[in-house]
Amino acid sequence: MEAETKLSALNLQGNIKENWRIWKQKFEIYSTATELNKKDEKIQCAQLLYHMGEDAIEIYNSFTFAKEDLNKIEPLKKKFEEYFIPKKRRIKKRANQNNGNYWN
Repeated sequence: MEAETKLSALNLQGNIKENWRIWKQKFEIYSTATELNKKDEKIQCAQLLYHMGEDAIEIYNSFTFAKEDLNKIEPLKKKFEEYFIPKKRRIKKRANQNNGNYWN
């Protein structure tokens, strides 16, 4: 696989949770095949964002990171994971609030 190969951007329509799961897997395969995973983490982060596409960069711009997590690939993937696959409790709580059933 050549380094110029570009993955298709993450599809932010439809089942975003499933789209993220599949896209992340494709990125991991790409990262191994191109030996991106052996490069500096700052480069890995830049490649992840580049391949995800412009809409994902807009999402990325809304994230905040601890100083020690800047330009680190795992914290970056975790932020996207939390964004695309929110905690079930938060979803359930929001659903119950919309129905007038408030609980902590």
